[in-house]
Amino acid sequence: MRAGKSWKPRRRRTANRLVARLSYLASTYSAPMSTAWRCMFLMLAVVTLSAESGEAEQPVAPRDAARDRTSAFAATVQDLPADERAQRIVAWFAAQDTSLGKIAAIGMINDRYVTVVPPAIVTDLVAPLLSDPDVDVRTCAAQALPPEACEAHGDKLERLLTEPAFEAKEAALHAMGRSGAPRFAIVIAARMRDADPRVRIAAAWGWRWYVDNASRALVPLLRDSDPEVRRAAAQDLGPSLGRSGEAVQEALFHALDDADARVRAAAVTSLTWSRDALSRLLPLAGDADRDVRAAVAQAIGAVGNFYTARELEPLLRDPEAHVRYHALTAALNLRNATLRPAVEALAADPHRSIRDRLVEPATRAVKWLEAPP
Repeated sequence: MRAGKSWKPRRRRTANRLVARLSYLASTYSAPMSTAWRCMFLMLAVVTLSAESGEAEQPVAPRDAARDRTSAFAATVQDLPADERAQRIVAWFAAQDTSLGKIAAIGMINDRYVTVVPPAIVTDLVAPLLSDPDVDVRTCAAQALPPEACEAHGDKLERLLTEPAFEAKEAALHAMGRSGAPRFAIVIAARMRDADPRVRIAAAWGWRWYVDNASRALVPLLRDSDPEVRRAAAQDLGPSLGRSGEAVQEALFHALDDADARVRAAAVTSLTWSRDALSRLLPLAGDADRDVRAAVAQAIGAVGNFYTARELEPLLRDPEAHVRYHALTAALNLRNATLRPAVEALAADPHRSIRDRLVEPATRAVKWLEAPP
């Protein structure tokens, strides 16, 4: 959700619309409302009233107030010319004298939906905040620091690694990884042996940017005692698969036999980067875990061919809707004629997402199914 937005007004508006709709239906049809509909009507009315009363009685939290002020400011400057907008934003950052105000201001940079802050001034805005007394401000500043500026401020990022808070270490490791700077490689590699598994996962994510040396540090994490660390390592090895040779591929093949289903699913996804590995993935179409089977279906759709497409047939009849959806997507990509009966059968699938995927105008399913067999 965008910074500065509250979920309570959204809940109240949604409840109001539902109550209004039910009121319209009640007044339109002459038949009396059933007991179930009356109960639903009363429940929605209570939700609406409680949302309104709760909004009035509870004071706005300081963090939310800071976000609201920043969101209001962003709305006033987002349509200004770039130079004027930059001047106003620089002045806004300079005027923040509280940690919450600074964090909310950084939120304008991290907003993934609306670009308000011109990229040219981001480093000048964020770099001074890396020396802020508040570790939360420094953490947010590290998250917003552009990759090209990370090496110049490496000492401040390394100091963040000494903070006890995991969030500070994670932000520093991610920033170092995004930069791809050689000076950070040894720092990130050292953190892969950290006692905290969360730090090892963050280090693995940072190391994925050093694709030429991925096998040196990530492969050992596939034998980590924590299954979440093994999952992260298997996932992060994918982009480097084409450059790291057979050693990484063999390590991921071993991960296909991991006791944890999340590790197996991540290994399947990463091995999708190699077309030669598909034959080793097909046996996992019968895995006991649905996410593993869904990952196999995605792999077949991504790197499969006319012959391997036939392996999708049992997945199109899988008892799990999640698996059937991904198998259907793969089948629509490959369009093997032998799959047509199984695909057509999904028109009566009990799950709406699958039925909608089948008749989506954006897909080629409609033309394929309407064409003569």
